[in-house]
Amino acid sequence: MEGNPKFSVPGHDGELSQGTNIWRKGMVYTSRSPGSVVVTRGYRVAAGIKCGVGSWSSQLGFSKLYHRVKRIAVGVIAKKTCAETREIPVPVVSGHAWGSFGPGERIGTALVVMGVRCPPPSLPGGRDHDEPTEEALLSPGGASLEELTLLSPQSAEEIYNEFDFTDPSDHNPITLSYGERLSGPVLNFEPIVRRAERMAAHYHSILSSVGEVHSGSLRVVRREWFLANEDFATVHICFGR
Repeated sequence: MEGNPKFSVPGHDGELSQGTNIWRKGMVYTSRSPGSVVVTRGYRVAAGIKCGVGSWSSQLGFSKLYHRVKRIAVGVIAKKTCAETREIPVPVVSGHAWGSFGPGERIGTALVVMGVRCPPPSLPGGRDHDEPTEEALLSPGGASLEELTLLSPQSAEEIYNEFDFTDPSDHNPITLSYGERLSGPVLNFEPIVRRAERMAAHYHSILSSVGEVHSGSLRVVRREWFLANEDFATVHICFGR
């Protein structure tokens, strides 16, 4: 499909059943440096999750949510290379938080913002927050709202925002919403769609590892590509369970 003319303009392919809700379970991914592998000091990855009562209970605390997002962030950094040393950077927790919100505090959430430690040996690394104890993860904790504002997770180079508002009877597809900043006009969406597909395959592998999808490989049922604004491209990849 290389050079397919349909990617020269915003469009879509694949069909969904009437009444399908693509925003029940999935991940919103944003990149300021698409395809970046080599990183320098100051590079940050933010990973968060929000879960409804069908997939989370306050009685279980926040341990599962916290470790899930930290695993995502650590896994991302493990695939990077330090510009100075060409070694794998050390992940450093810049900040984290966990808690609940919404009517009756029924939505559970966790957030981890991680930097990379790969300065020359003579320079100190970034701050590394201690791992919260399992006891601490039984109740809301971590950064305050004021501290989160200063941490500014929305300005990280890569942002992984997972959401799950499903229950065991839910048959809606899973959605990977991929977005990247543009350095110029889009003449062809195809490279962006391919990057989105690779991210969808990666997300599928994460879900497979925790038993949340049962298909052996990524099975895309719908794609959509468009400009959210003049300097931001978005691709939605919907895939089966």
